[in-house]
This record gives sequence, C-alpha cells and structure tokens, in this order.
Amino acid sequence: MRKRVLCGILLLLLLGGCARERTLPELKIEFPPLIYPKGMAMFRYDPEPETDWQRAYLEVLADTRERNGSLGRLQDLYYTRGYYLHDIDEDGIPELILEHGVCEVGSYGEVISCPGDAPYPMGLIPLDHVSLYSWPGENALFSRRYVSNFEKVSFHYLTVSVEPVAGRYDRKTGVKELVPSAEQLDLYSIECDLPIMDYGKTCPVVPCVDDAAVCERLLDTVRDNGMVYGASIHGYDGDTGYCDFSRYLSTLNWGEGVTPVRYLFADLNRDGQRECVLDAEACLVVLSLEENTVYAYSESNFPQGSEACCIYDDGTIYSHDREPEYEWAYMAWEFWTGLSFSKNNCYEYTTNLTPGAEVIPWEELQ
Repeated sequence: MRKRVLCGILLLLLLGGCARERTLPELKIEFPPLIYPKGMAMFRYDPEPETDWQRAYLEVLADTRERNGSLGRLQDLYYTRGYYLHDIDEDGIPELILEHGVCEVGSYGEVISCPGDAPYPMGLIPLDHVSLYSWPGENALFSRRYVSNFEKVSFHYLTVSVEPVAGRYDRKTGVKELVPSAEQLDLYSIECDLPIMDYGKTCPVVPCVDDAAVCERLLDTVRDNGMVYGASIHGYDGDTGYCDFSRYLSTLNWGEGVTPVRYLFADLNRDGQRECVLDAEACLVVLSLEENTVYAYSESNFPQGSEACCIYDDGTIYSHDREPEYEWAYMAWEFWTGLSFSKNNCYEYTTNLTPGAEVIPWEELQ
C-alpha cells in the first residue's frame, strides 16, 4: 500500500514537471478593422489662413490637439475641452480663450491675443461652472458662475483682471438687466478650425438652383444605407470617419443609436446647395455632399425632442426647452442656431432669424 502511495506521488510530480515545461501555442488575435478613424490627418480640413492672427491661432489649435493626444485617457487639468473666439477689445482681431480641464469643476480659461504675427498669452481666468458673455464698450467679458454669481473679466495692456459684479439673475431676461447688450459666447470643439476661418464673414442667403440631383443623392444614401463620412459637431459623438450610414446612426445619442422618421431639404450653410436634414427624434442628422463625398453631422441639443425644433428656409434652426422644473437654470427657453461646415469640420453658432423666413415642412421618410 505504501509503495502505491509513493508511486502515485512520484507520478504527480513527474506530470507537474511536464506541465511546467510545456509551452503553450501562441495566441493570434485578429482585431477588426478600424472604422472610427478619429482625427485622421489625411482627411482633415485644410484651411488657408488669410491673416497673421488666423495663422497663429490655427497653430495654437494644432499644438493643443497634439498635447491632448499625448495625454491619452488620463486627462487632467491640461486637457483642453474647447475654445471661445471673441474680439474683446474691439480692435478687429479676436482673442482666443482655451478652456482647460476634464470637466466643468476646476476648469479654467487661457486667454491668448495676437498683437503682431505671433500668439501672446495674456493670463488665466476661472471657468468652472461659468457662462461667458460679451460686454461691448468695456474691453471686458461678463462671467456668470452657477446661477447668480457675476464677475467682470477686464483686459488692460495684455493683462487680465477679475472682479465681482453685484446683481441678480432674472429668469426671463437673463443677464440683460446687468449688461443689456450682452450676448453669450459659443464654445467650439478643439477639433474644429472652421470658426477661425469664418470669423467676421457675412453669409447672406443665396437661391438654390439645379440641386435636385444632389438632394436625390443624399436621400438615396439614407434609403440604400450608403457610405458617409461622420464628423462630430460637439466632439463627443458621431465622429466616425468613413462608414455606412446605419453604423453612423448607431453611434449617436450617446451610443444608443437613432432612427430617422422625417426629412426635409434646406440650405443650412447658405452656399446655394441644399442639405438633407433628418428628424431622428433625439437629434437632427444633416447630410451634405461635397466633392462627391456625403458628410454626416448630428445636432442633439434638443431637450424636448425634435417636436420642439423646426427649420427655416434661411437655414436657421429653432428649438426650445420648456421643462418647468429647469426654468431657473436657463437664460432663455428659445434657441436660434446655425451650422457651418466644410468636410470634416462643423460647428454650431448662435444667430438670429432672417425677417420673412418661413418654416420648411417635414416629409415622412418611407
């Protein structure tokens, strides 16, 4: 009996030794092809700056994007979320304000000017839970923190100072009681160069002629699940690069996907060629044809859904938010916005409705 036990122990030791010496076959993992090429330089919109300040600011954005990429997933206070562009001192050259920080808490702004042919850092301003407004005639910005904490951000001799402003936020007029001519500044994605190239330009409404074939091509893309190039407006969804249309739709609405139910044609960027605008209930999807490529953009800033949105024939998008429990948090409950886009660059901006503009009716998508 003892011999059998000893033999068993020896056998186990031999098998264990063999197991330790045995080499496992190499695992070959085949990854699926990349279908979301975010930030692909070969397809990037390549603007041609006309002025020194445009060239300087484009270089700042390029360096900032490179720095963001080096941070990887461990984003910190040096990560840049977006930027503002506004002529604070009203000298014809706008200032660039980079918003740094992972989230609203603890974020701050880096103010950059261009007095010559090179960018000049002016200073830092707090931006945690802040909305920025213009302050015409004051060489300053108006800052609203949370609901009713106000500050005046002043600029003197390429330096920045911040001082509190006494006042009370009005739910109906917003900050107009304090600064009647104030307009809220738009925050642009750091991936988008187009606001710098568009700054100061006027975009009158032009008639659309001979674009029936373009409209049919865009509608066929929807019906036949054609290829599109998805580009994000806000930088957090829809930035897919080349993929089929159904795959693009699956990335929208924070990854939950959307289904278009209605459509219309409108010249949103006022270039004489209409785009196909799709009502996907949770957002709008815009298809535009440029150089034989269909580009897809999505607008999802509609808290009440697409029923609270309509498109005018001057390209203006109207939306509203009338949730009673959130009334205290908004400066206004009506929003008039426009879209500007060129290939994979697209951004949203605040605008006004053209007098006499009419609503374009929707058509059911079959």
